[in-house]
Amino acid sequence: MADEETSPPTETKKGGGKWYKEMIGPLPAAAWLGVVGVALAFSIYRKKKNPVTTTTTPDPGLQDGSISPAGNIGVTGGGGGSGGTSPNGGQVITDNTQWYSRAMSDLVGRGYNPVLCDTALRDYIEGNALTDAETAIVNEALILEGPLPQPPPPAPMHPTTTPQGPTPTVPPPTNPGSFTGDVAQLQRRLNRMHDAEKWVGANVSGWPVLNVNGVYDSSTSQAVAAFQQSTTPPLPATGQADTITVMYLATAEAIFKLAPIG
Repeated sequence: MADEETSPPTETKKGGGKWYKEMIGPLPAAAWLGVVGVALAFSIYRKKKNPVTTTTTPDPGLQDGSISPAGNIGVTGGGGGSGGTSPNGGQVITDNTQWYSRAMSDLVGRGYNPVLCDTALRDYIEGNALTDAETAIVNEALILEGPLPQPPPPAPMHPTTTPQGPTPTVPPPTNPGSFTGDVAQLQRRLNRMHDAEKWVGANVSGWPVLNVNGVYDSSTSQAVAAFQQSTTPPLPATGQADTITVMYLATAEAIFKLAPIG
């Protein structure tokens, strides 16, 4: 039998196959790609389901949002400090100049009178006494901007005035001054004016009823002084029937519709 010819074995060339079929460790490359893809998808799913949140610890001094009283302003709450956050804008205000500028801008933007706002805020910062209108403006500014970083000095106390008693009456002089007319007629006119004033309810306790004797005595001078004090505005109680006093006496007689004395 003839010897059969045997062909030599063929060698397998490396790199001739598909890359995803190549073995990497115990698994082919395609399997490893699938494992990596599943891991990435799971990681993305967990991040979307449980987002990372950050918490901010609130400042204990600002939790109640209240405003401290300063000066004579009727606002209650926490005290001022070395700077704070504006309730209206969130910007930190570090000094009174910034507080003033922010308050002026916000108040004028809300229609407040700029001149009155300027006066009220400056008086408040300097610790001056405020009017009712200024107090209302400052209260609005405290609500908008919070307390002053540097609290104002105490407002000055209004001085208390002791009511003064009536001015002591100086005994009038007994001379007639510039009066050169009929003293008896003047006395009758003063008596008639005394009765008219008493009739309308005026106090005539210091107004004597004169004895018509034609003498410009102390009683006549006292009656003239009482009439001078009864006029509006009051004349100086000199007790002298000068030209102005006689003119006022004639006017009063006309008001009471008293007939002239001949």
